[in-house]
Amino acid sequence: MHKNVLFITSQTDLYELSSIFLNNGEHSVQCTLAKSLSESVAILGKDIDFDLIFVGHRVLKDMEIKNLSDALIPYINRNKAGIFGTNKAFKGQDFAKYYNELVPLSKILIDMYNFLQLKQKGTANYISFPLESLLHFKSYPFDCYLKVKKSQQDSYVHLFRENDEIDKDDVKKFCHKKVDHVYASVNKINKKMEILKNALRVQSDLDVINDLLRIVSHLES
Repeated sequence: MHKNVLFITSQTDLYELSSIFLNNGEHSVQCTLAKSLSESVAILGKDIDFDLIFVGHRVLKDMEIKNLSDALIPYINRNKAGIFGTNKAFKGQDFAKYYNELVPLSKILIDMYNFLQLKQKGTANYISFPLESLLHFKSYPFDCYLKVKKSQQDSYVHLFRENDEIDKDDVKKFCHKKVDHVYASVNKINKKMEILKNALRVQSDLDVINDLLRIVSHLES
């Protein structure tokens, strides 16, 4: 079963980690990234059947926030998607699941996983990842493979190298050839998730320190 998730956030590390985590199961999860308000409004205006929309507290504000609110109304009124987020605009709203920005990302991801009714895979060595999701990355997050049948057995052919800059034309070429998914090593996925989690944890620590410094500065003045 295919799931669609929209991430509205300028935190690309958060998007990458979430995409990888949500695809570590039996279902295919197509994750789309909108880093700015204008980008998110344009995507929501296409009336895509999103199963879940996440709005972070960091979004590039290149238009009024009201435009995003207006674009979300059809999804809220028709109950078309679960609305999750750390954006304070959702605090106290019945239609959204709001998280304080200090809530661990792992808690939010597990709640998303359960809301989407995803199921863990077995002990496979490779897991699938929607090919189009790669278009939102700057570089390949892991070695990517194509799955082919050889003598009634699955075989994996190397396609893209981890950390190489993504060539969108290459990705689109395979999309046109009706390649829906690429595959990644489970071990590589787990290592990548740890790296991204650590990067986000460091960033969160810096945010807390900066907030404290601003408070101290205000008190001293």
